[in-house]
Amino acid sequence: LNKEASNTSQNYSESSTDSLSNVFVSPLSIYTAIVMTMAGADGKTRTEIESTLCIPKQLLATCPHGPVGTTLQKFFKPSESVQLSLANRLFVVQPATIVEQFKQILTKDYDASIEQICSLPSDEAKRQHINKWTWENTEQKITELLPTGAVNADTVLALVNALYFKGIWKNQYEKEDTIRGDFNCFGGNKMDIMMMHVKARFPYEELTDWSAQAVRLPFKGTDWQMLIILPRDASGLPKVLSRLRKPGALQDLLKKPFHETELDLFLPKFKLSQCEPVDAKALLKQCGINTIFDAGAADLTKLCSSAKLFVSDVFHKAILEIDEEGSTAAAATAVMGIRQCRVLTITVPVRVRVDRPFCVALICASTVPVFIGHVTHPESS
Repeated sequence: LNKEASNTSQNYSESSTDSLSNVFVSPLSIYTAIVMTMAGADGKTRTEIESTLCIPKQLLATCPHGPVGTTLQKFFKPSESVQLSLANRLFVVQPATIVEQFKQILTKDYDASIEQICSLPSDEAKRQHINKWTWENTEQKITELLPTGAVNADTVLALVNALYFKGIWKNQYEKEDTIRGDFNCFGGNKMDIMMMHVKARFPYEELTDWSAQAVRLPFKGTDWQMLIILPRDASGLPKVLSRLRKPGALQDLLKKPFHETELDLFLPKFKLSQCEPVDAKALLKQCGINTIFDAGAADLTKLCSSAKLFVSDVFHKAILEIDEEGSTAAAATAVMGIRQCRVLTITVPVRVRVDRPFCVALICASTVPVFIGHVTHPESS
């Protein structure tokens, strides 16, 4: 799972290397939506997904969905200081015969629900109904997963995944220590932002080859962390994204020791909600999933027996909010089916001032990138 999430992260960075806008995605949300769709795929369509998702051969010899579903659910065990939820639902938009085995896999292995919305009066009413469910299952963070026109007369099914995370920092920031500061954007422009400040020990790594610093910011009572990759200069983000494009780069970075180091840390108080739209369909094609989007070649006969389906679009949205207490992140993905540590002793704290474009990720179990993106101009929190 961490390999596939890292692969998706690699392709995110490849597609956004030249972007001067904020970008934020959830590889795990996209993975969940596609692995559920795989349960209804056959032939080349299924083979491509299996290969891209890096599912072990020993699992493919039987039914992989039980172990995969169990693995996904274990990442979302809430604790006293962390709110976590993963919700999945298949919306039946037009009358269709869903294969019984597919329904059983969704409900048993992925704890997904199935809802018939054929009787709603219009395509727009169906779109709004799906968006309302997404809004409710991301604690009112994601309001418009499906854009206007996403549901039309040819839409048969919508398989939706909603993901929500809220964590409290292990090292708390005091509100009275938050100060105003400049954020240095591309092109020499500056933004006036609020900067949180703390002096504490954090897992830290000097990335000399990347010309960057990396810090893990742990959340209280959990194995979730926020990873910050901060270029040494304000124009260094494209170089960092170029590094992330290399196969296995993020996995290798997450395996580094990250020595416990005394830091003088300044971190923006911000949110990412108006990010550049992520073309999840193009991202999946870059990963190697193509046939499922081909009306003439897609094989989803294990999903629906009454109509020949293919996937027309994959809609994805993720948001991030950071303040003195902690971090909130939410993501949603919809697949649309259509007819045809060591300790370093350092006397002087290392200064890490996140006042220029940087990469950010939410990591689970030290190695799984659940959310990843980059910030070029922080939105006010």
